[in-house]
Amino acid sequence: MVHLLAGDFNARTKNLDDYIPSDDIDYIFQCNTAYPCDSFCMPRNSKDKVLNRFGSALIDLCCTHDVHIFNGRLHGDTDGHYTCTANDGKSL
Repeated sequence: MVHLLAGDFNARTKNLDDYIPSDDIDYIFQCNTAYPCDSFCMPRNSKDKVLNRFGSALIDLCCTHDVHIFNGRLHGDTDGHYTCTANDGKSL
């Protein structure tokens, strides 16, 4: 089942990972368990170098619920271009 969140969350996430690298309990604790690790490992690019509290909350949501940000990953936007240009600057 695929779920999709879409919209403007006013979240500026910089280029932080929206997944937990090496999310494998065997790697962390050196033991064999039945923990379902996340095999997602696709770094994303972002020209935005700002992190705000909404961005931190979005990254936490992504890591907790195995949700991933498309911007900066998919064909046509692998460089993480700005999606908003306004009087007070640019953002994703």
